Amino acid sequence: MKPKTQGERLFLLIRDELLEAAGHGHIRWSNLGRLFDQVGGREEFGDYLRGAAAIHLMRRLLRFWEAERSITSQESQYVKKVASYIRDEMLTSLGDEDTSRLARAVIAAEKSCYQKISPSVRSRVLAGRHQVRCYLCGTTLSPSATQGQPGFLTLEHVWPQSVGGDSVEENLLPACERCQDTTKDTMSWEWFNIHNVVLPVNPSDSAIASVTRRGHFARHFFEAMRVVSERQLSLKDAFLFIGPMRHPVGSVYTGGPTTFFDLQTTT
Repeated sequence: MKPKTQGERLFLLIRDELLEAAGHGHIRWSNLGRLFDQVGGREEFGDYLRGAAAIHLMRRLLRFWEAERSITSQESQYVKKVASYIRDEMLTSLGDEDTSRLARAVIAAEKSCYQKISPSVRSRVLAGRHQVRCYLCGTTLSPSATQGQPGFLTLEHVWPQSVGGDSVEENLLPACERCQDTTKDTMSWEWFNIHNVVLPVNPSDSAIASVTRRGHFARHFFEAMRVVSERQLSLKDAFLFIGPMRHPVGSVYTGGPTTFFDLQTTT
């Protein structure tokens, strides 16, 4: 993955490095992954749990520092304050070097939460587009549409601003207001309770439609993250590569119950 925001860097640091560095994390995650591969029926189920744990840890750290920053007057104490919280309340077995790295990443990501989209960045995101469409549902958007209209144009932080998504060109895509509201604070596919999506074999259209809109978007995010991993792209470029979500959402026949991973949101 090619991270473009401080929030992505924090998430990857936790998920790919520090969850294994803490204690005997590599052994625990390996055993847990094997167990849930069997229970979930898919190799990706273990990855889901690891990602969900990283998201939970990341949100706790960001919310802690969001509150603590306002009462910590000296900037020289920032890293010390966050590192102390990590050692005392979170990853207690993490080494000093990794604890400091994590603390600095938390501070950088929290700072990115308050960046505004500048007019120049907005212009660059929309430049060269003959027709502006929502990157998720494909709805045609218009700069002249007013808020509340279907074609109202917004710019969405692909990695959410509330969790360290910088307001930079590499992290912004046009989105309709409805999709913007639906995907609010969606960091990746692991935020959704995928274990609740178990449909019949060869599910009907109505059965697939019973999965919430947020569930369909989560599956689309999973597809984007798969492309990110396979092609070493940024998250924004992965969404541009797969295009808007297909409608209606389909499914792959496996001969068994249809799960989250069997849904199809791309053509």
